[in-house]
Amino acid sequence: MANHGLVVVGETLAHAVALTVEAEQLARLYLATLATGTPPVLLDAAEIARVSERFRAYGYRPVGE
Repeated sequence: MANHGLVVVGETLAHAVALTVEAEQLARLYLATLATGTPPVLLDAAEIARVSERFRAYGYRPVGE
C-alpha cells in the first residue's frame, strides 16, 4: 500500500470516520505549524505520559452534573 495515504480502522464505520476526521485535523495543524518556519517541538515519552494522564477524563462529566 505504498503511497496510499491515510488508512484508518475503527470498531465501527462511525468510529473509523471519527478517527479519520481527527487525523485530518491533526495534519492541518501540523502543516500550519510547519508554515510558521519554526520546527515543531516534539514531546518526549515522559511528557506524553503526563499529558495523556491529564486528558484521560478531559470533557467527561458524570450523568447528573
